[in-house]
Amino acid sequence: MDEDEFFIPQLVKHTGGKKVMWSFVFNGRHCVLTTHQLMTQSEFRKTVLEKVHRFPPRRAPVNFESYIGNLMRNCVEQEDAGPV
Repeated sequence: MDEDEFFIPQLVKHTGGKKVMWSFVFNGRHCVLTTHQLMTQSEFRKTVLEKVHRFPPRRAPVNFESYIGNLMRNCVEQEDAGPV
């Protein structure tokens, strides 16, 4: 799968619980991540594979940081105890 095929339309930041969680929907499947899992490419790829059954493309470290940074800047924030 290449970068164009793995598109996350909206990242959601969940606050209000003991720790911040992040979630998104890909191909109808819901993925929930900790901040560490979101920010660490190997953890991100592993967790996404387990949750949505798709392996995100590997990116150069600077590209991954830019990709995640862009998702975080454009995220929707929800003050709730955590993702549903």
